Amino acid sequence: MKRIISAIRKAFFNMSEYNDIPGIDTKELYAAIRENDAERLAQLCEGAELTTFFDKARETHRLTQAIRHSVGIPVLQVLIDSGVDPLELPKKGYQSPLGEAKRIKRIDCFKYLLERGVDPNAGLDDHRITLMGGSDPPPVPMQLEMLRLLVEHGVDVNFLFTLFGDKDKLFTALDFATSDEVKEYLRSVGAKTAAELTGRESTMRTSLGDKHLDEVRAYVEGVFGTSEERSFRKIVTAFPGISVHVIKPTSPHGSLTLFTTGMSSKPMMVPKEIAEHAYGELYMQLPGDWKIEDADPRYSWPVQLLLDLAAYPEENHGYFAVPVTTIANGEPAAPLGPNVKFDATALIADKGFPRSDGQTVHLFCVMPVYAEEADMARRSIPDFLNALDATDTSRVLSLDRPSFATQ
Repeated sequence: MKRIISAIRKAFFNMSEYNDIPGIDTKELYAAIRENDAERLAQLCEGAELTTFFDKARETHRLTQAIRHSVGIPVLQVLIDSGVDPLELPKKGYQSPLGEAKRIKRIDCFKYLLERGVDPNAGLDDHRITLMGGSDPPPVPMQLEMLRLLVEHGVDVNFLFTLFGDKDKLFTALDFATSDEVKEYLRSVGAKTAAELTGRESTMRTSLGDKHLDEVRAYVEGVFGTSEERSFRKIVTAFPGISVHVIKPTSPHGSLTLFTTGMSSKPMMVPKEIAEHAYGELYMQLPGDWKIEDADPRYSWPVQLLLDLAAYPEENHGYFAVPVTTIANGEPAAPLGPNVKFDATALIADKGFPRSDGQTVHLFCVMPVYAEEADMARRSIPDFLNALDATDTSRVLSLDRPSFATQ
């Protein structure tokens, strides 16, 4: 089945799709970036002119990629001095350096980019940087610091964002703010709600709680345990309108279930012949003692993964194929979190329910996998599923499980 998700292509990319740099060993270049070695990077780049984007499609900005690898300011400085333009934006739907710095809470990179002349209003129209909205927002003190930096550099605090691109559903940073301190600061610099700016009621909150999202919650509770049987609550809201929820186990040996709502608010862009697969939500199961509310990246990455995946079809005009889609974590593929060896994700469609409007919502199990397992799925989905079943591999996350592709 033909897939239109570009991230799948990235898992097994052809180097002809990427920008070559004459006179530079690409592997050495990215080794220096990953190792945060500014001195070595400067030596490699001496006399060379780097392209701003890693790929010819302009999807991956080199600064975004570097920030994702937790580099320091000296590495960013070398890249910029070698020709990487911090003001250039990637293709619509892909992360900007400023947006990435906000996403992973790198206030030092955030400040540095603004000081280098990055326009904080660039990309607001397609939500590359949504003030302090977005998935897994920074702690309140950091939100306030970032907001002050944005305001100092001329951000439009009254920019009207659209929900899923719907111009009839507008909201502002003030509508989206949840902290009283953040709201107070925004008011102090002239921020208003969408209703105050347009005379129309903001639909941000009501859209998140519509009956179709309630149907998703009811279905998932029916599969994994109702709210009366298990502790159920929303733990984080992501832009645009996507939330991650948790159902905690009732016993020490039970698993914890995360699931999304909001992804199925709009259909994925599937081909006409598989229109019945246009709606989906995600779930992921973790060990019962997983510290889900801990901000430490060793524990918070599953929530971020679900948020990123749930936003992907809308942001990239793509879809998740049934029964299995595999996606590598970047290019080259990197571990999903600081404490894991998995560098790809398998989305396995194994459940579904009819919604009240007649549409079927497919529930995809998000399972972190090794590169060789993703490679097996790319070659043959039946082989992938057979190997998964034959080895009795649990879909509950186990950080030290062996690869079922090599057993």
